[in-house]
Amino acid sequence: GNVTDPNYKTDQQIRKLLNQIVLSLEVNPRNLQGWIVLARGSLRLGNVERAVAAFARAYALSGHNPLLAIEYADTRITAQNG
Repeated sequence: GNVTDPNYKTDQQIRKLLNQIVLSLEVNPRNLQGWIVLARGSLRLGNVERAVAAFARAYALSGHNPLLAIEYADTRITAQNG
């Protein structure tokens, strides 16, 4: 990240948070909220592949929640469009 970018500090904070979430998901892989935050944060940072994988886990854990289905589908489309 570029230190002069106004989003730099925010992106750093998001990366730090996501690293903590990844560690917590290793301990508790059934944490639906953790997968959702990981998916959204990864998407925000441009890590679309990780976002798709995290949305897949969240969607499955949620019992196929329709709102998550929309986010999951949008993220897959973003991944396909590069």
